[in-house]
Amino acid sequence: MKSPADLPSFVDAFAPEPLTLGRPEEEQAYVLDGLLRCGACGGTWEPGLRGPRRVPSYGCGDPECAAQPVLRATLERAVEEALAKELGDAARFEQVEQGLRRRLARGSREDLLSPADAPWMLGLVQDFRFLWRHVVPQSQRKMLRVFVDHLLVTRENVFIAWAIDGLAGRLE
Repeated sequence: MKSPADLPSFVDAFAPEPLTLGRPEEEQAYVLDGLLRCGACGGTWEPGLRGPRRVPSYGCGDPECAAQPVLRATLERAVEEALAKELGDAARFEQVEQGLRRRLARGSREDLLSPADAPWMLGLVQDFRFLWRHVVPQSQRKMLRVFVDHLLVTRENVFIAWAIDGLAGRLE
């Protein structure tokens, strides 16, 4: 795909708003909100404006925790890269497809997935990076929740707990 006009019809099934090029400038959505866990204390990482410059970041919600916050742009970019790398591996497509189908068959997380979702989920695997860069943050969150159960943030790494069987990864 080279332009948003090339987006397959399955995208309409999950895009709650019209697709736009890039992120709307005024949008301050935190794409990873609700997916981050602290590797130091086990708490939940929360989005917010931190530091004297009020920079968009994610940090542990426990004020007693010593874990350092991470810039929103840095963490979101690292997660995008890890997902694109994992899902962009042509050799893994069949494995990911089978994992998605098993997940649907189990009926887990039915609030997010149903058998009717299979076509667009498989389309995500094939065109993840392109779609990620062309949908609004709300749609990016839904894309993430197809593949990611949660992210465990430590001082050195972010570990991805995949929601799909057979995927494993770590962000460095």
